Amino acid sequence: MNRAGEQLGALERWRKAQLEAAQSAHAALAVRLELQQAELAQLVQRINDAQDFARTELTQARALSAAALLRLTQFAALQAEELTRGETALAAAQAEVEAAHELLKTCFQELSVIEKLRERRAAEQRQAEQWREQRWLDEQAAGRCAGPQPN
Repeated sequence: MNRAGEQLGALERWRKAQLEAAQSAHAALAVRLELQQAELAQLVQRINDAQDFARTELTQARALSAAALLRLTQFAALQAEELTRGETALAAAQAEVEAAHELLKTCFQELSVIEKLRERRAAEQRQAEQWREQRWLDEQAAGRCAGPQPN
């Protein structure tokens, strides 16, 4: 193998390693995103449960103290803040996954270009070898024809 072929092989191995690292990072980020989505869904469910409880207490014609109403309002505000933080974190995680996906696509494209170049160079080498063999055969045939002529 010539020097260019060795360099191309080394480049291909390096790009494959980059691709594997990108795949690993993408998978880890996707798992983290799924966990954050599940946590956010649980939070939404807890908020809904708390709101249902507050509605039930208010509609049962029970007398609630002002302090209890204040605590319910403060708790709802706290949950709203927590929901906002969760949604922000989820959006950031989604952006990270999308960026990792774009990097993964870029790695695939770069590796594809290298593989196509390697295949093209291998085809060129095969063609050059066939031409050398044909030239040798032509020279052998010409030598036989130009050999001693019977009188």
